[in-house]
Amino acid sequence: MKANKSKLKKLQLRATDIRKDLLTLAYRSRAGHIGSSLSTVDIVAALYFDVLKLDPKNPAWPHRDIFILSKGHGCLGYYVALAQKGFFPKAMLADLFKDNTLISAHPTIKTVAGIEFSTGSLGHGLSVAGGIAYGFKLAKKDNRVVVMLSDGECDEGSTWEAVMSSAHLGLGNLVAIVDYNKKQAFGRTQDVMSLEPFAEKWRALAGTP
Repeated sequence: MKANKSKLKKLQLRATDIRKDLLTLAYRSRAGHIGSSLSTVDIVAALYFDVLKLDPKNPAWPHRDIFILSKGHGCLGYYVALAQKGFFPKAMLADLFKDNTLISAHPTIKTVAGIEFSTGSLGHGLSVAGGIAYGFKLAKKDNRVVVMLSDGECDEGSTWEAVMSSAHLGLGNLVAIVDYNKKQAFGRTQDVMSLEPFAEKWRALAGTP
């Protein structure tokens, strides 16, 4: 129990550090999507500093877990976590939104280490993650694939197709996390496109009790 409390305390402190750097980054770069970035911080901290199997010194390590931030607009905390984990120098964060920067408004593959897929076109992340997970399954590899979606992108039919196909293919190595902050670009999710009963829809389409 003490070990669990100690781990939780460390993750809480890490999340606080990420928030501090995130807000500094947002202020200096005049970045947007601050709220959608802040709402992911606790999840990102837990993933990168406790859950995911990664090697920042060898980003292409064949046995690594894969993380895809489908809600690419909420990337500020993601960038900070990658830098704090050691995938690239923290000093590079100062280049956010500058001309010819590698740290752009949405995560882009083949820019900085640790980014596995270019995201920001909502509704694509879970399908891509499912494809990667299926590839690992066919190859009989134990890599996990974790994808974080926004609740707003669950307006997209492609998200639900991905849920059904992943269940049909038995992708036990795929984890979908929804940042259910109940807000999207044009207002509250319940006003733009009601998602409820949200959890029940996921359970039904994924075939889980």
